[in-house]
Amino acid sequence: MNRPNFIADAWHRLDLLRWSLRANGLFSVTSGLVFTVFAAAVTERIGLPDPRVVGFVGLNLLGFAAFLFWVSSRQVIHLPTAMAIVYMDLAWVAGTVPLVAAGWLSEFGNVAALAIAGGVLSFALLQWLGVRRQRRGLQATAPA
Repeated sequence: MNRPNFIADAWHRLDLLRWSLRANGLFSVTSGLVFTVFAAAVTERIGLPDPRVVGFVGLNLLGFAAFLFWVSSRQVIHLPTAMAIVYMDLAWVAGTVPLVAAGWLSEFGNVAALAIAGGVLSFALLQWLGVRRQRRGLQATAPA
């Protein structure tokens, strides 16, 4: 009996790049809002001395999220721009390592920073796979 594989069919129809950019944007806007609105509380919890640092990171995350949503809203996603986003995410992950190694954060701050870096690394991988898939022509470029 030859049954259709619905999961495989859905996977091939999924616009992986567009959806991973949007998920990254949602994660970034959520983090940005938390870092901006609750800068003092986050600063105290993670062990940094100045809430302006956390607030600044939060504002930059909000700008990054807006950029992600804009890129993902284009009918055709510019693949070099998508790869630049992958590299930005990898830079975030790489920057987390010396931050944790320097011992500037509390134990909770170290765990939180590494968890966030793990999420960002996941977005980078999914976005890279989406770019690769589009380069191979395995999915349509129309918006989802």
